[in-house]
Amino acid sequence: MPALSILDILTFDDIANACGETNLEHGFDFYQAGAVQNIDVQERTRGFVIVAQVKDTIVSYGQQIYLMRSRRGTDIVARCGCSGKYNCKHVAAVLVACLEEADIDALG
Repeated sequence: MPALSILDILTFDDIANACGETNLEHGFDFYQAGAVQNIDVQERTRGFVIVAQVKDTIVSYGQQIYLMRSRRGTDIVARCGCSGKYNCKHVAAVLVACLEEADIDALG
């Protein structure tokens, strides 16, 4: 069985549903500013575990994100070190980065 790709289970709609449209927009801004750092993606049986950091102004926040296939589609369970704690703009930024970088790799 070929390796699973983030592109197989995650879409921008999934990010918007989990994090909200506003957080997705902020996530794009963070990604485009190069604020997403140290992304580590590990494939698991039904999805991925992603650990990363996002630099926000002067502080970097760590994220731990679980992407899992379910009967409903893709479940996103995420924690962040910021005051938002769950499925915040920093989580959205990491997921945007994963999709954008996976898409570049797929083209490459």
